Amino acid sequence: MQNGGEPADRKDDALAIARLMYAERRERERVFGQGLFGEPAWDLLLDIYIQQRLGKRVQISSACIGAAVPSTTGLRWLSILQRKGLIRRVSDELDRRRSFVELEVSAASALEALLLQASQPARFLRQRDYLQVG
Repeated sequence: MQNGGEPADRKDDALAIARLMYAERRERERVFGQGLFGEPAWDLLLDIYIQQRLGKRVQISSACIGAAVPSTTGLRWLSILQRKGLIRRVSDELDRRRSFVELEVSAASALEALLLQASQPARFLRQRDYLQVG
């Protein structure tokens, strides 16, 4: 078990699904062009989650790049996510001009639960009556 009581393989599954979703979004942009499918908040959350699970700290500027959005858009959405209590900004201890962004624990848990549901699509769809069986 890892922190939070989740077995390591379930956390690894959540990370794999997050990486798959992130890669699919970037591939979709490559095929159809940027700007057609805009969902910066989701891209930011996915990228921050992935980087945190890989043990990396995410600078604010890197979050914007990782979400594939212009800095002004990324900064606006980071502010919205912070106001909603999903992320927090943390100052760099060594360089006060630099800040990092982290998922709040509750947001990371909620995102992980959502990702784990996505790893079992048929069950997820049946639970929400999206899939009529029989």
